[in-house]
Parts: sequence; C-alpha cells; structure tokens
Amino acid sequence: MIGAIFRSVQDQGHGSVREIEGPSGQAAPGTKICFDPELLHDLEEEHLEILGLLDQMEFFGRKSKLIPLQACVRELDKTLQAHRLKEEIRLIIYLERKFQRNAARTAAIREFKQKKEANKKEVRAFLDRYSSIASHPVLLVRFPSDLRMLGGLVVRQIEHEEQTIYPLYYEDDAEYEGKVYS
Repeated sequence: MIGAIFRSVQDQGHGSVREIEGPSGQAAPGTKICFDPELLHDLEEEHLEILGLLDQMEFFGRKSKLIPLQACVRELDKTLQAHRLKEEIRLIIYLERKFQRNAARTAAIREFKQKKEANKKEVRAFLDRYSSIASHPVLLVRFPSDLRMLGGLVVRQIEHEEQTIYPLYYEDDAEYEGKVYS
C-alpha cells in the first residue's frame, strides 16, 4: 500500500525545481536566511527518503522482521526530526518574513504550521509506540493499521507542502521585492 503511494508521490514530484529562478542571495527581512535554489529539491528528496522508510517498514512488518523494522522506525524518527528542523528554519521562517505584510500568504503559512503541529503529535505517538518493537512483538498485531494511518497522514502532509507551501518560495511579493527592512 505505502509502496504505491510512494511511487505516486514520486511520479508527481517537482523534477524541474532546479530550473526555476528565484531571488538568490536575498535574505528574508530581519534574518540572514537567504533564498536557496536547491532547498525545495533537497526537501523533496527527503520526502522520498521518508516514504521509502515507510515502504521498508511495511515490508519488514509483513515479514515479521522485528529488528530491521525497529531500525527503520528509529531511522524514520531521525530523518523526520532533521527534515522538520530544516523546513522550519530554512523554509517556514523565510516565508513568514518574506510575506509578513501579505495577510493571505501569512494565513496559509499559519494554517500549514498548525496542521503540521497536529500531525507531529500523531507521528510522535507512532514512533514512541514502535521504537522498541523488537522487544514487544505483540505490537506487530496493530502495526499494519497504525502504519496505514501514519502513511496516509505523511502523504497528505507532503502533498500539502509541495502543492501549497513550496510554490510560495518562488513567488514574488510586490511588498517584499526591492525593499530594505531594518
């Protein structure tokens, strides 16, 4: 199931992100965070890595291979933490500052952050529950349904990010462009 989702999201990826021009070298107001033409490509690659880990977890869960399954759960935890940190600092703060005078864009970013925060609690519960599955094989009974729930949540989050938030990174803001902020 996750494998099909992984391939679907991979097929819909933004393969041409590197070709899009943006305001290189321009820091977001009040920060030293600059536009990085590679950022979205890097974040999308991390999305594929996350989906790949979910796919591996599904495989190991089906085969009842608890030690590699546990290793995947722990790797997913590390990967998600690193991804969240990069996204929050290099993308979200940049966008918040860039669009600080644009109410519609600010509202979209705030909604994204709220959804992400709500999802974070569910993801954390999953990771905490299964991070020591090798010592608690009885957890394998509910693992497939929990993984489907997590996979659906992650895929919806990725789709929302890539379709709604990522395009803002390249969007011009008339109030932002060409102004100097103190």
